[in-house]
Amino acid sequence: MRKTHISILTALFCFGTLLCLLGQEQDYNRLFRTLKNFAGPINLSKDHAQLIESNAEIKSVLESGLNAANLFSPYTKGHKDLKSIVNALSTYHFTLRSPKSTEVYQKAVHSTVLIVAPDIGSGAGFVIDKSNGLIITNFHVTSGLKNLLVAFYDENNQDPTKLKFVPASVIRYSAKRDIAVLKLSTVPTDLQQVYFEEVGKPIVGEAVHTIGHPLSLTWTYSSGTITAIRNQFQFGKEEVADVIQIDASISPGNSGGPLMDESGNVIGMITFSDVAQNAQNLNFALSAKDIKAVLSLAKNEDTTKSQTLQKLVGFKLASMDEFWRSYKAYSVDEKGDGKNVYISLRNPQTGKEEFRYYKEAEFEFEPGKKGKANLLCADISNCGAIDFIMVDYKLDNKFELVLIDIDHDGKPDIVGVDTEGKGFITQAWII
Repeated sequence: MRKTHISILTALFCFGTLLCLLGQEQDYNRLFRTLKNFAGPINLSKDHAQLIESNAEIKSVLESGLNAANLFSPYTKGHKDLKSIVNALSTYHFTLRSPKSTEVYQKAVHSTVLIVAPDIGSGAGFVIDKSNGLIITNFHVTSGLKNLLVAFYDENNQDPTKLKFVPASVIRYSAKRDIAVLKLSTVPTDLQQVYFEEVGKPIVGEAVHTIGHPLSLTWTYSSGTITAIRNQFQFGKEEVADVIQIDASISPGNSGGPLMDESGNVIGMITFSDVAQNAQNLNFALSAKDIKAVLSLAKNEDTTKSQTLQKLVGFKLASMDEFWRSYKAYSVDEKGDGKNVYISLRNPQTGKEEFRYYKEAEFEFEPGKKGKANLLCADISNCGAIDFIMVDYKLDNKFELVLIDIDHDGKPDIVGVDTEGKGFITQAWII
């Protein structure tokens, strides 16, 4: 589930963790905080930089132990197939609160779905058109992918590993309002849908209900009340929509689930929590008004992030050998203590530093499993801080991962991965 004012790179790649978060969060922002003082051309005298004249010298510098940068950036490989992904899910036995809760749950549970972005993450969604197989969810649940997998609730099967998944494609989205419309490739004959509330607007104090998949607990029911209505609420750098503030229990995995009134009709969609300053029960749902607006869009509504995401797939990840051939390399001893901290790669024509290379920086591949990774960092927008990092976690001088900070806030916004090992980004998503 989307959160504001908190770390936005959570549980990268590990599908089970991102699907459920399993109570854990990864802190990639630490990498950007560590490298944030990226001020452009270095002072060669002050920083004790020495020109490396040949490839042989480069190799010698690297082999001498250019590993003083103690960078700790969690990374989870998690290239898992669907079976291992689903095996990470757990089941949950529901305890319903009241006859009214039971009625709402039974009315909507078969229309609430589990949405899977293969190898990346998951969330909830709900069927709004059973004839055409249309499903509503959050744009961030899709992770920017066009094709996803959808599973339906089966009261006789609480084992997620045995759920049947149906392919679905994104046919319309609004990144600005964090809404996406999916269409099933095959429409089940017994498909059920929920219906929008058409009588009146949500009212503060009104009881509400929702179903989702928080912390791996699939098809979990929760209820509460509306605590505020906030029109044109900004919940991201570029995201704005009418939202319904609620106090119902919400956790990662609830994103995209329906928010319903006492009659089981949809009044909104669960989207994010605001936990700034240790606040509690500040949970938000997008209004039905915005959902209907996206359904009538003639074209998609993008943000800077979603536009960058589209351009990233197919991006070539140059190898370090190509960088050695194209730039002048300087080993940099920032403290003058004889320890090389990084290699400064400078434009041979202008002398400007364009990249910094850290060899074998400390890296966490999985929770509790540390290793080393080579990092190539750059200030490609000349904003005075790192906004582009390429990661070589195989230590073979070829990069497998790229992290991009678009809005220059010290936090990566886009992740791209070379899943095929061919030097090109094949999969990317917004965090």
